[in-house]
Amino acid sequence: MFPRLPRAIVSVKVKAQDPERPIMLHNHSTVLSSDNSTLQVIGGGGNCFSFGTAFNRSGFCLDLRGLLGASWTEHTTLLSLDIEEHTTLLSLDREEHTTLLSLDREEHTTLLSLDREEHTTLLSLDREEHTTLLSLDREEHSSHLTLLSLDREEHSSHTTLLSWLPERGNQNTKQEEGKNL
Repeated sequence: MFPRLPRAIVSVKVKAQDPERPIMLHNHSTVLSSDNSTLQVIGGGGNCFSFGTAFNRSGFCLDLRGLLGASWTEHTTLLSLDIEEHTTLLSLDREEHTTLLSLDREEHTTLLSLDREEHTTLLSLDREEHTTLLSLDREEHSSHLTLLSLDREEHSSHTTLLSWLPERGNQNTKQEEGKNL
């Protein structure tokens, strides 16, 4: 079971009934499901008035697997997590088949571009003590994406915050665990 992310900031466009007015989520607490497939968004004040008070009471589950291949009003989805003052910005651009991941760790910034069509494997190392920040494995699992294997607690234990295996057609998917490097 993954821990609650106490100061997480979620900024995600999700489909609304009116496709011209996507719903915005931000400044909410979040919890990852045990199988890494959904992000539970909890409460958060008046910024999400579109959901009304029922949303703030019961929360909202965002299907992470749906971030890949989903039909959105715009082709870019932003997921921002602010954890212990370390910010991660994930941008998925489906039209260009490109993923950009920007990590700012005490003035250390890494910008990665992932070509989904070529199934490129990319690794980012570097964070003061040369700790691995993330593992993107597209070679072995062409549709599997493990994001942000984050080093915490003095660069000792790693926690995979986002990991999912998107569905292909009608085939059943098998959830795979993130790899710590």
